[in-house]
Amino acid sequence: MTLFLQRAGLKKNILVVFGSGGHQRQMAQLAGQLVGRYEIVGIFTREDFVAAKLREYRHYYVKRPRISDEWYVLYFLKTLYCFLQSIMVIAREWPAAIVSCGPSTAAPVMYAGKLLGRKIIFIESWSKISTKSKTGNMIYPIADMFFVQWNEQLKLYPKALFRGRLGT
Repeated sequence: MTLFLQRAGLKKNILVVFGSGGHQRQMAQLAGQLVGRYEIVGIFTREDFVAAKLREYRHYYVKRPRISDEWYVLYFLKTLYCFLQSIMVIAREWPAAIVSCGPSTAAPVMYAGKLLGRKIIFIESWSKISTKSKTGNMIYPIADMFFVQWNEQLKLYPKALFRGRLGT
């Protein structure tokens, strides 16, 4: 992915949707590899725990679009609100690319980025080996680059790129 960004002449901001738990850990590893070559700008939700080290990046908070067992109308409204917030963040930062590995927050952020002509780079979660994630399934059609971390996932995402596990 780093080579893709360099070839594309992307030497500006990279917007990283961090998420929580394993998503956050994977994106923190990637952000650590990109620091120095790119300005990292983070997207978090207030509902997620955010590691202190990650709060050192310039960052923004958006509304978390989905919480399990939520009424669908509320889910739609929160997703729309997150999408609108994302448009404002992207217009302000004008990142060269938006990168994430799959929290639900990534979908509205990446669709807003695609609408505004930004590069979309998605990394399917390492925890998905033989099934698709909901977010991966939504992002696959619009991604400029779509990475999988398990060879088995190439059957699910034929246009994806396999580069092994993130951080290895």
